[in-house]
Amino acid sequence: MKVQSRHKLLDWQKDSENQQSSVRKTIANLGKKIAKSLHNLGDRLLRFDTNSEPKIWVRKDPSGNIYFRIYDPIRERNIYLNSEEEVRCWLDQRYYL
Repeated sequence: MKVQSRHKLLDWQKDSENQQSSVRKTIANLGKKIAKSLHNLGDRLLRFDTNSEPKIWVRKDPSGNIYFRIYDPIRERNIYLNSEEEVRCWLDQRYYL
C-alpha cells in the first residue's frame, strides 16, 4: 500500500511540475507577444507621425511664375498655392480643421 501511495505522490508531483512548466512557458510566450505588439504599435505611431506631415515643393510654371505644390497625406490630395503667405495660412488652418 505504501508503495502505491508513494507512486501516486510521485506521479502527482510530476504532473504538477509539468503543469507549472507549461504555465511558465505560456507566460513567457505571452510576454514576448505583448512586447512585440507594443514594439509594432510604437513603429506605427512613428510612421503615422512622420507620414502625416505635408510635403511642400516650390515649382515654376511654363511662364516662370513660382507656385507651391503641397501634398497633404492626411487628406491624400495635392494643393497648389501661389505664394508663401498662402502656404503659411494653409498650414495654420490645417491644424485647426
